[in-house]
Amino acid sequence: DEVEKVYKTSKTLIPKGKKEMPFVYNGKVGRIDLLIEREKYEIIDYKSAKPLDESKYIRQVEHYIEAVEAITGKKAEGYLFYTDIKKKKKVK
Repeated sequence: DEVEKVYKTSKTLIPKGKKEMPFVYNGKVGRIDLLIEREKYEIIDYKSAKPLDESKYIRQVEHYIEAVEAITGKKAEGYLFYTDIKKKKKVK
């Protein structure tokens, strides 16, 4: 019940977009949690909790940004969204 409640309240803080977008780039398969198309693409990667070391998460989103820009030819920016604290952090 608690997980469902956190998800529902977090969901209202994020705009609508394409969910669970699979892609293949440089031989690596990926899945973007949420892709929002605006002047530039906005990539949101949901995480349940913020770890002490975010470097792995940051590299993951940077890969997503690189892939989206290469595939679409359009600029992109990426964010981590921590559902436990309901905060969005810009990666790049």
